[in-house]
Amino acid sequence: MTTNRNLKRVLELFPNIALVLLMGTFLNNCKNQKNEPIAESRKEQGIIDSTKTIKHENKHDTIIYISDFENYIRIEDIINLKEFKGKVLYFDIWSTYCGPCIKEFQISKDLKERYKDKKVKFIYLVDARDAPESLARWDSLINKFALYGYHMRMSNRFYNNINEIPGIKFVSKPHYIIVDKTGKVVYPNAERPSSKEKLYSQIDSLL
Repeated sequence: MTTNRNLKRVLELFPNIALVLLMGTFLNNCKNQKNEPIAESRKEQGIIDSTKTIKHENKHDTIIYISDFENYIRIEDIINLKEFKGKVLYFDIWSTYCGPCIKEFQISKDLKERYKDKKVKFIYLVDARDAPESLARWDSLINKFALYGYHMRMSNRFYNNINEIPGIKFVSKPHYIIVDKTGKVVYPNAERPSSKEKLYSQIDSLL
Protein backbone atom coordinates (compact mmCIF):
# COMPACT_ATOMS: atom_id res chain seq x y z
CA MET A 1 0.00 0.00 0.00
CA THR A 2 2.82 2.36 0.93
CA THR A 3 4.58 1.53 -2.33
CA ASN A 4 1.50 2.47 -4.33
CA ARG A 5 1.21 5.81 -2.53
CA ASN A 6 4.89 6.59 -3.21
CA LEU A 7 4.50 5.68 -6.85
CA LYS A 8 1.42 7.88 -7.13
CA ARG A 9 3.32 10.75 -5.54
CA VAL A 10 6.23 10.36 -7.97
CA LEU A 11 3.86 10.37 -10.92
CA GLU A 12 2.20 13.53 -9.63
CA LEU A 13 5.59 15.29 -9.33
CA PHE A 14 6.94 14.04 -12.66
CA PRO A 15 5.66 16.98 -14.78
CA ASN A 16 7.29 19.47 -12.40
CA ILE A 17 10.58 17.53 -12.36
CA ALA A 18 10.60 17.36 -16.15
CA LEU A 19 9.95 21.10 -16.39
CA VAL A 20 12.86 21.88 -14.06
CA LEU A 21 15.20 19.65 -16.07
CA LEU A 22 14.13 21.26 -19.35
CA MET A 23 14.62 24.77 -17.99
CA GLY A 24 18.07 23.84 -16.72
CA THR A 25 19.06 22.51 -20.13
CA PHE A 26 17.72 25.63 -21.85
CA LEU A 27 19.58 28.05 -19.57
CA ASN A 28 22.80 26.08 -19.90
CA ASN A 29 22.57 26.17 -23.69
CA CYS A 30 21.96 29.93 -23.62
CA LYS A 31 25.01 30.43 -21.44
CA ASN A 32 27.20 28.32 -23.71
CA GLN A 33 26.01 30.14 -26.82
CA LYS A 34 26.75 33.51 -25.23
CA ASN A 35 30.29 32.52 -24.34
CA GLU A 36 31.13 30.92 -27.68
CA PRO A 37 33.32 32.88 -30.12
CA ILE A 38 31.91 33.92 -33.47
CA ALA A 39 31.12 30.87 -35.61
CA GLU A 40 33.09 30.25 -38.78
CA SER A 41 30.01 30.99 -40.89
CA ARG A 42 29.73 34.40 -39.18
CA LYS A 43 33.34 35.20 -40.07
CA GLU A 44 32.75 34.17 -43.67
CA GLN A 45 29.72 36.43 -43.93
CA GLY A 46 31.57 39.38 -42.48
CA ILE A 47 29.81 42.46 -41.15
CA ILE A 48 26.21 41.84 -42.18
CA ASP A 49 24.29 44.12 -39.82
CA SER A 50 26.03 47.45 -39.61
CA THR A 51 23.64 50.10 -38.34
CA LYS A 52 24.29 52.54 -41.13
CA THR A 53 26.67 53.57 -43.84
CA ILE A 54 27.18 57.27 -44.54
CA LYS A 55 28.77 58.32 -47.81
CA HIS A 56 30.52 61.66 -47.79
CA GLU A 57 31.73 63.91 -50.57
CA ASN A 58 34.88 61.86 -51.09
CA LYS A 59 34.02 58.60 -52.85
CA HIS A 60 36.65 56.77 -50.78
CA ASP A 61 35.12 57.83 -47.49
CA THR A 62 32.53 55.72 -45.75
CA ILE A 63 31.54 55.46 -42.11
CA ILE A 64 30.33 52.04 -41.01
CA TYR A 65 28.87 51.29 -37.58
CA ILE A 66 29.14 47.69 -36.37
CA SER A 67 25.97 47.19 -34.36
CA ASP A 68 26.36 43.64 -33.03
CA PHE A 69 29.36 44.50 -30.85
CA GLU A 70 28.42 42.06 -28.09
CA ASN A 71 29.16 39.17 -30.45
CA TYR A 72 32.82 40.17 -30.62
CA ILE A 73 34.86 38.74 -27.76
CA ARG A 74 38.42 39.50 -28.82
CA ILE A 75 40.28 41.46 -31.48
CA GLU A 76 40.81 38.32 -33.59
CA ASP A 77 37.06 38.15 -34.16
CA ILE A 78 37.35 41.42 -36.08
CA ILE A 79 40.64 40.66 -37.82
CA ASN A 80 39.19 37.44 -39.27
CA LEU A 81 36.19 39.09 -40.92
CA LYS A 82 36.17 38.90 -44.70
CA GLU A 83 36.19 42.69 -45.08
CA PHE A 84 39.70 42.79 -43.68
CA LYS A 85 41.33 39.85 -45.42
CA GLY A 86 44.59 40.90 -47.07
CA LYS A 87 44.43 44.37 -45.51
CA VAL A 88 46.62 46.26 -43.07
CA LEU A 89 44.46 47.23 -40.10
CA TYR A 90 44.96 50.30 -37.95
CA PHE A 91 43.01 50.06 -34.69
CA ASP A 92 42.26 53.23 -32.77
CA ILE A 93 41.07 52.60 -29.18
CA TRP A 94 39.42 55.66 -27.70
CA SER A 95 36.76 57.11 -25.41
CA THR A 96 34.23 59.86 -26.03
CA TYR A 97 35.52 61.90 -23.08
CA CYS A 98 39.21 61.35 -23.77
CA GLY A 99 40.84 64.69 -24.60
CA PRO A 100 44.03 63.23 -26.13
CA CYS A 101 41.90 60.88 -28.27
CA ILE A 102 39.92 63.77 -29.72
CA LYS A 103 43.09 65.82 -30.24
CA GLU A 104 44.45 63.02 -32.44
CA PHE A 105 41.25 63.11 -34.52
CA GLN A 106 41.92 66.76 -35.32
CA ILE A 107 45.22 65.94 -37.01
CA SER A 108 44.46 62.58 -38.63
CA LYS A 109 43.30 63.88 -42.01
CA ASP A 110 46.81 63.58 -43.47
CA LEU A 111 46.90 59.94 -42.40
CA LYS A 112 43.60 59.18 -44.12
CA GLU A 113 44.59 61.05 -47.27
CA ARG A 114 47.92 59.24 -47.47
CA TYR A 115 46.33 55.77 -47.42
CA LYS A 116 42.97 56.34 -49.07
CA ASP A 117 43.96 54.28 -52.15
CA LYS A 118 46.01 51.71 -50.23
CA LYS A 119 45.03 48.40 -48.67
CA VAL A 120 44.63 49.94 -45.23
CA LYS A 121 41.49 49.82 -43.10
CA PHE A 122 40.83 52.06 -40.11
CA ILE A 123 38.90 50.55 -37.22
CA TYR A 124 37.81 52.66 -34.26
CA LEU A 125 37.00 50.90 -30.99
CA VAL A 126 35.24 53.00 -28.38
CA ASP A 127 34.84 52.08 -24.72
CA ALA A 128 31.24 50.84 -24.34
CA ARG A 129 31.22 51.93 -20.71
CA ASP A 130 30.54 55.41 -22.10
CA ALA A 131 27.22 54.12 -23.45
CA PRO A 132 24.29 54.45 -23.61
CA GLU A 133 24.35 58.02 -22.32
CA SER A 134 27.21 58.90 -24.66
CA LEU A 135 25.87 57.31 -27.84
CA ALA A 136 24.83 60.69 -29.24
CA ARG A 137 28.24 62.16 -28.42
CA TRP A 138 29.94 59.13 -30.03
CA ASP A 139 28.05 59.61 -33.27
CA SER A 140 28.59 63.38 -33.18
CA LEU A 141 32.37 63.10 -32.80
CA ILE A 142 32.63 60.52 -35.58
CA ASN A 143 30.87 62.83 -38.00
CA LYS A 144 32.48 66.04 -36.76
CA PHE A 145 35.99 64.73 -37.45
CA ALA A 146 34.97 62.67 -40.49
CA LEU A 147 36.36 59.46 -39.00
CA TYR A 148 35.98 57.35 -42.10
CA GLY A 149 36.28 53.64 -41.43
CA TYR A 150 34.68 51.06 -39.14
CA HIS A 151 33.32 51.89 -35.70
CA MET A 152 32.45 49.54 -32.86
CA ARG A 153 31.67 49.81 -29.17
CA MET A 154 33.72 47.43 -27.04
CA SER A 155 31.92 45.21 -24.57
CA ASN A 156 33.56 44.81 -21.15
CA ARG A 157 34.72 41.35 -22.14
CA PHE A 158 36.29 42.59 -25.38
CA TYR A 159 37.93 45.51 -23.57
CA ASN A 160 39.48 43.21 -20.94
CA ASN A 161 40.73 40.76 -23.57
CA ILE A 162 42.78 43.47 -25.27
CA ASN A 163 45.35 43.03 -22.52
CA GLU A 164 45.88 39.44 -23.67
CA ILE A 165 47.47 40.58 -26.95
CA PRO A 166 51.15 39.56 -26.76
CA GLY A 167 53.45 42.51 -26.11
CA ILE A 168 50.71 45.07 -25.59
CA LYS A 169 51.09 47.84 -23.01
CA PHE A 170 47.53 49.06 -22.83
CA VAL A 171 47.37 51.41 -19.87
CA SER A 172 45.44 54.38 -21.22
CA LYS A 173 43.59 55.76 -24.22
CA PRO A 174 44.19 56.53 -26.97
CA HIS A 175 45.96 53.32 -27.90
CA TYR A 176 46.80 52.05 -31.37
CA ILE A 177 47.38 48.61 -32.85
CA ILE A 178 48.55 47.65 -36.35
CA VAL A 179 47.81 44.28 -37.94
CA ASP A 180 49.50 43.05 -41.11
CA LYS A 181 47.86 41.52 -44.20
CA THR A 182 48.09 38.01 -42.78
CA GLY A 183 46.14 38.94 -39.67
CA LYS A 184 49.12 39.11 -37.32
CA VAL A 185 49.39 41.86 -34.71
CA VAL A 186 52.77 43.34 -35.63
CA TYR A 187 52.62 46.58 -33.67
CA PRO A 188 50.58 46.11 -30.47
CA ASN A 189 51.72 49.57 -29.33
CA ALA A 190 51.65 51.45 -32.61
CA GLU A 191 52.41 55.12 -33.16
CA ARG A 192 49.59 57.66 -33.04
CA PRO A 193 48.54 59.87 -36.00
CA SER A 194 50.38 62.90 -34.62
CA SER A 195 53.68 61.03 -34.88
CA LYS A 196 53.36 61.37 -38.67
CA GLU A 197 56.46 59.81 -40.29
CA LYS A 198 56.99 57.30 -37.47
CA LEU A 199 53.49 55.95 -38.01
CA TYR A 200 53.80 56.08 -41.80
CA SER A 201 56.96 54.00 -41.53
CA GLN A 202 55.17 51.32 -39.52
CA ILE A 203 52.27 51.09 -41.96
CA ASP A 204 54.44 51.29 -45.09
CA SER A 205 56.56 48.39 -43.87
CA LEU A 206 53.48 46.15 -44.08
CA LEU A 207 52.15 47.18 -47.50
